[in-house]
Amino acid sequence: MKQNMMTRREMLKVSGTTALGVGAAMSLGLGARANATGVLSADDDSPYDAWTELPRDGSPQSLVAAAILAANPHNTQPWRFTVDGDTVVVSPDRTRALPATDPTDAELITGLGCAVENLAVAAAAAGKSVAVETRQGSARVVLQTGDTAEGADLFGALTERHTNRGPYETDRSLPDGTLATGAARLGSLPLVNLTWLEGLQRDTFGDLVVSATEAVVADREQSAEINQWWRATRAQIMAHRDGMTLDAQGLPPVTTFLAKLLPPTSQQQNDAAWLRNTENVHVKTAAAYGLLSVEDPQSMQARLQVGRAYQRLHLWATTIGLGMQPLNQVTERIARDLSLGRTSPFAAPLRALTPAGQTTLFAFRIGVPTVTARRSPRRPLSDVIGYA
Repeated sequence: MKQNMMTRREMLKVSGTTALGVGAAMSLGLGARANATGVLSADDDSPYDAWTELPRDGSPQSLVAAAILAANPHNTQPWRFTVDGDTVVVSPDRTRALPATDPTDAELITGLGCAVENLAVAAAAAGKSVAVETRQGSARVVLQTGDTAEGADLFGALTERHTNRGPYETDRSLPDGTLATGAARLGSLPLVNLTWLEGLQRDTFGDLVVSATEAVVADREQSAEINQWWRATRAQIMAHRDGMTLDAQGLPPVTTFLAKLLPPTSQQQNDAAWLRNTENVHVKTAAAYGLLSVEDPQSMQARLQVGRAYQRLHLWATTIGLGMQPLNQVTERIARDLSLGRTSPFAAPLRALTPAGQTTLFAFRIGVPTVTARRSPRRPLSDVIGYA
């Protein structure tokens, strides 16, 4: 497997281009814009402090510190944590819900499941296991000792796992057995089924993703809701510590640098760039897609397990140098259409790719990345944790 490393010549080329860009920017009077967008300080301040080294002491506070690093829908971080002795209750923060994009709360709950999985991995590293219950719309995670702790080997990936939205190796090949190894890690999550799509099925699903993205950007309410979470300036990142940023888009360093020097983009421009990247980067370079499906899509326990499954797979992929990225436009459009009382044109094609009797709740791509994924901002622990 190729390593994602720059040669010295490439580094010098990037450094030289960046230096020229800085000089040009200053000569054009763009210093203020560079400062506002954080051109020279992508992730060196408090919005990224959560990604520093995690303690392995297994205390509830340290487990929550791991949980807030989890994947979540559009980096809305829709969670609250309540510590009560050896129990951590993970609850939805509905002020961060996405009613147009996620009208059934399926993505919100899978985001909570991702947080639960990170918490479980951190507990395993401290020699503890967890029991997960659902109660009144929340997940109740009880720490236990004396049982076999699953996932301790993934602890080091907690601070290294980042969504990679950049291009993957275009030969689309993964080492033999890779996908089967990933699937084998989900044995303790019996409510979830993982389907890998390769070859013709991969191409069919990729076309669906592009069409669904076109439908999202054509839906002004859904598009506006997603764009509300775009953080274009350093001040916005500092103020909110959430949402989508330029640094997390998987662009080459020089492209990111130059993009930060441009004036803020409009919703229409953001949508056009997203659609272009979906078609020309995300879909065209995916080695495979994964579909996570369940028998009962209304079950909170099943939704939580889908989130745990995705997070576990992404942590595993990180340990072997693979990149992953959620691509949920198809399921988002199906939910949106149904919420508006109409038949979704995406429902039947997705059902044809999903095992009989199952409903797909989550989709993602996997491959060998060609650029290094950058960190996304996180709210501080003090903003999301409480004590019973």
